[in-house]
Amino acid sequence: MPSTLLASLIRIDAWIYVIALSARRGSIVSHLRSLKIDKRSEVLPAFDKRRVDFDTVTEMVSNGTVGESYFKRAASERAAWYRRPSQGRLACALSHLTAMRTFVRSRHRVGIVLEDDARISPEWMVSALTMPPPFDVLYLGYCEERCSDQAKWIDRGRHFRWREAVFPLCLHGYAVQRPAARRLLEASLPLEEPIDNTFASIAANLSFRSFIALPPAVRQVRSFTSATHTEVEVLRAGSDTAAKEPRPFKSRLPGKQFGKHMTCTCKGQTGACAPYASQARLYTRQEDGENL
Repeated sequence: MPSTLLASLIRIDAWIYVIALSARRGSIVSHLRSLKIDKRSEVLPAFDKRRVDFDTVTEMVSNGTVGESYFKRAASERAAWYRRPSQGRLACALSHLTAMRTFVRSRHRVGIVLEDDARISPEWMVSALTMPPPFDVLYLGYCEERCSDQAKWIDRGRHFRWREAVFPLCLHGYAVQRPAARRLLEASLPLEEPIDNTFASIAANLSFRSFIALPPAVRQVRSFTSATHTEVEVLRAGSDTAAKEPRPFKSRLPGKQFGKHMTCTCKGQTGACAPYASQARLYTRQEDGENL
């Protein structure tokens, strides 16, 4: 299977870009090496959120990297927590933009971006790369998606299919064509939302050909536990609004969960989500080594 995965990457001229903190670099490199695709990858240093403080973000606002209205949400009591800038969200955005710039400067046709907590399911990745639809962005992994009765489905074998993307969230694994990467870079700045919201909005506004993989070919190995509230308070601390005492914060994404994988949020459209529910169960059994 690993040799087939490498062949699939070569066939579509894809190169893997991993954004990794130094403490997690060894783990993701070992994973890629186990799949024999480490020679077709580049590990980029992720932006450390500990470097993001009030003064740093103020400078980002002045040079056009971060929108002033986005920064002001850190001090807003009305803005929902998920719409406020935090150290982690800004560091994540800068890391993904670095990956986009690196890819655009390359000669490869397709860039696959992985976060350092991503793990590839080789069988589903081969299915995803063997016959991808004409695309601008492929969400190989994601944590939440909106359902739509109008979205087109594309079957690729008995257990794998693509679905037109609506507004997928999380960017732990995605593939992008180089022209689309250029447009994402041009339209992303100044940052006004978390980077996954930004990319999804751009894709929708520019009518990108975007698809989600069902089941996901890339999953995250870390939990969804977050220190977002505390990180927001660091940015508030440098503003005129006094920082409150940091308190623990644990986020929980909406939607049913099957094993380690989130379904889309249906809101009454159960039928539209049913195919993913069955695929997610299948994917979980595959990861557990169950004979299919």
